[in-house]
Amino acid sequence: MNYIKDVINKSGYKYKRVAEEVGISATELSNYIAEIRKPNHTRLIKLTQTLKCKITDLYPNAKRIVYWDLFGSEGR
Repeated sequence: MNYIKDVINKSGYKYKRVAEEVGISATELSNYIAEIRKPNHTRLIKLTQTLKCKITDLYPNAKRIVYWDLFGSEGR
């Protein structure tokens, strides 16, 4: 469940403008709204910056998980 559509509507932005600001197509944004696909971390951050909101405003059930890669990909 997400509230991307609601947050966009409250922001007053057009869907096309939000998609352009995030660097995705309008179709990709529609896929996020319909939960066919999920945005990667970078796009999710751009989406929150564009809409001036928090991740939990878009995805209320989101949980913060911190992952530390101490050795890099070479250390495995």
